[in-house]
Amino acid sequence: MVKIMKKQYINFIKILSIFFVINIHLLSKAWNVANPSSLNFKILTFIDILFHICVPLFAMSSGNIFLNRDDNNKKIFFKYILKIYLIFILFSISYKVADIVYYQDSSLSVSLMLKIIKDSILLKSIYHLWYLRVVIVMYLSIPLFKLLFKIKNKYIDHIILLGLVLIIKVLPIFITNGTFASIMSIVGFIIYFYLGYYLEKYFDKKLLYIFIPVFFFSYYYTFTKTISTSISMGIPNINHLEYLTYNIMFMSIFSFLLIYKFKDLFTKKKIKNILDFLSTYNFMVYLFHGFTIGLLSKLNLIDIYKYNNYLLIFIYGIMVYLLTLLYVIPIKVFIKNFKTITDKYLSKIIVTFILIQPILDLLTSLEINVIHSGISIGTIVRSLFLILCSYYIFFVNKENKYKYLLGIIITYIISYAAIIMHYKGSDVFIYEMRNCIYTYYLPISLIALYLMFKNKAIDIKLKYIFIMYLVCIAFILIPNLTHTGYKSYYESKVGSIGWFYSANSIGNMLSFLLPFIIYYLIKSKQNIFLKIIIILSSLYVFVSMGTKVPVLGLALCLLIHFIYYFIKWIKEKKYTFVKISIGAFIVGIISIIIILPKTSFYKNIEIHKDFLGFNHYYEVFTDYKLVDHFIFSQRLTFLKNTNNNYKDVHLSEKILGMGYIENYHKDNESDKTIEMDYFEVFYRHGIIGCIIFYIVVIPFIYIFFKTKHEKSLLNVEFRLSLALILLLSLFSGHVLVTPSISIFVALLINIYINKDNYYNYKLDKKIKE
Repeated sequence: MVKIMKKQYINFIKILSIFFVINIHLLSKAWNVANPSSLNFKILTFIDILFHICVPLFAMSSGNIFLNRDDNNKKIFFKYILKIYLIFILFSISYKVADIVYYQDSSLSVSLMLKIIKDSILLKSIYHLWYLRVVIVMYLSIPLFKLLFKIKNKYIDHIILLGLVLIIKVLPIFITNGTFASIMSIVGFIIYFYLGYYLEKYFDKKLLYIFIPVFFFSYYYTFTKTISTSISMGIPNINHLEYLTYNIMFMSIFSFLLIYKFKDLFTKKKIKNILDFLSTYNFMVYLFHGFTIGLLSKLNLIDIYKYNNYLLIFIYGIMVYLLTLLYVIPIKVFIKNFKTITDKYLSKIIVTFILIQPILDLLTSLEINVIHSGISIGTIVRSLFLILCSYYIFFVNKENKYKYLLGIIITYIISYAAIIMHYKGSDVFIYEMRNCIYTYYLPISLIALYLMFKNKAIDIKLKYIFIMYLVCIAFILIPNLTHTGYKSYYESKVGSIGWFYSANSIGNMLSFLLPFIIYYLIKSKQNIFLKIIIILSSLYVFVSMGTKVPVLGLALCLLIHFIYYFIKWIKEKKYTFVKISIGAFIVGIISIIIILPKTSFYKNIEIHKDFLGFNHYYEVFTDYKLVDHFIFSQRLTFLKNTNNNYKDVHLSEKILGMGYIENYHKDNESDKTIEMDYFEVFYRHGIIGCIIFYIVVIPFIYIFFKTKHEKSLLNVEFRLSLALILLLSLFSGHVLVTPSISIFVALLINIYINKDNYYNYKLDKKIKE
């Protein structure tokens, strides 16, 4: 019963505090422009003084809650401090952007947006959000208070209070340094935080009666001093209304004691129900009420600079509170039920995200080639998916080690942003940060998908990959046949990638997904004619793209499958099948010899050969430059150049990354990437970024190869697919650091190491591990 009583009166204090905050914001503009000698100013001051107990009361109610319960330090940091910090950043950016674009009717430049983000990350206050900084400091003090409470001394509570008074109220008298004063303006609220705990614990009616005259004297002192100081200065002066002054403190103490005295009143059923309802949305009303006031002002429904009817202030305060409450209720309900929604529809969301990957790539290609837009729908959707993954890791997942990993990644990304801003400025910030987030898409999605599979939240079937693959083939085949596709190369080489944008990306994806398509064609009971159409379409697409990767991937897949069945049939003594397979292999080789010279792939090989000026292909392996040009497409040269540039950058860039634009603002500036993913991560993100990336990725690869499944064709397909991924990451790039590709890398690894979902991939379910 004690807890219920305490909960209700604390709820009342918080609701009252927010209502007073709203009223302060409504009358403060009029107060600041009023004539200090006018009657209007005096009445506004008289009202405003009472409202100024709001912040101290809110701080006292918070201390009353947190210092009376036992939260561990991890919970304090992750559930409270980190949450408040992220809320501050979100609302700080939102308020500043709304103020510039909507209320000031100004344009929002990239540099201005970057400054807004930077200021928000650094907790530079805006409007009423300054109090969130105070909250963070108060929460940080909880472990210290809990430590002091363990001291076995019956006077410890009084000693703590005395110490706070000396540090926060007495010490600033002797230390007049501006920096110290600025720190105390935030840290000083800890005394209110502690008073909320102290006053309840040592409540006495005599103490309440003592503070009655103190309250009225403080009120009178604040009023007379504010009026006289403002008149003498000729402008409204707020010094005596500061929250940390003795007069406001004494008024707040009396108000807290008075409410506590009548705490039983708040346990009555009707009042309790109202308080329970309002307290649920109270904090969100605090966060959003600024938007309500701004909107009403923009619509000329209220004029916050002109108030002559003082009753109107109170009415407007109620109106703002209720209007804000009206639209935060559905927001709060959505947030509250978001976990339920994701739990219920998460599998469908993931499946849909997989199936629409080709469509996202198609839209991106159209935006770049046709619309010439800088905004990519693919980027937006994949960013939303990354946010979903981060949400799942932080708020759904219960294992702290994965929260720590994500926290480390986010901390690094923020550090990388700081390095870019320091050495390159805002002009290339968006480009650099986009590539940075692309790189860490794989580690984050690896962790999130692992947790989703582990919690049995999602179920991915092979048919989804097969459908997505067919869509990719169609988006290349149809435009190639209708001559509406884009060229694979802008130089002398030939080939088409259909309606896609990047030959490397689509070629890599088709290559490492091919083993599963072969498995599906072998094991599924699809119509034989449909299978033949799919096979012929795939072969046509692979050779018509003109790039080496799809053809070499196809050759490797066919060779591995030939070896697999050759060995299998020999062990099973099915010699007829062995003979047929050898015959089929010979026919296949002859067919390739006849058809290959007519393909875009072969033509590009010949073009490249003629350009480099050698006669026989074996000559390639006798000259380093030919190996670099013919096999690696000059990637070794790009690697060497990047390595030389890396040596010249500042030590901090070596540690945190030199970014994606080398020699910025110099004559030899270059944004050419190495296109070898392993090196790309190191040079772009430095020692720290590289360690963070691989400390997540390598254990997953290790677990993949350590995972034991029955000897089967599907087992071969998974291992072959990962082998192709690892090879393509080195020789072609755009695999581990490209979201449209890396999401499939994360997916395939997690399906394999999750035995239940791996079993669901089997089309001949004879063995379940």
